[in-house]
Amino acid sequence: MSTDDDKKKSADEFKTRVYGVGTLLAVIIAVPAIATALIMNYIVKADFIVMISASLISLFIAMGFVFKLAKRLVKTPDGGSK
Repeated sequence: MSTDDDKKKSADEFKTRVYGVGTLLAVIIAVPAIATALIMNYIVKADFIVMISASLISLFIAMGFVFKLAKRLVKTPDGGSK
């Protein structure tokens, strides 16, 4: 009976960790693009197309960084990583 409880607890902990890591990674992706758009709009006073282009470039850079970071953060319940 206790092994079933342990498995359920382990699965719940894993889900919570995945949700937490996913939220953190989403914030890391979104913040640079939003910051770039705001800086380009209010400080540099750039055109809309230039602002969107700069935001997309920073978004792709952030996605590359998050891809590398995700490999380190997400682990499977058995201790390995996929």
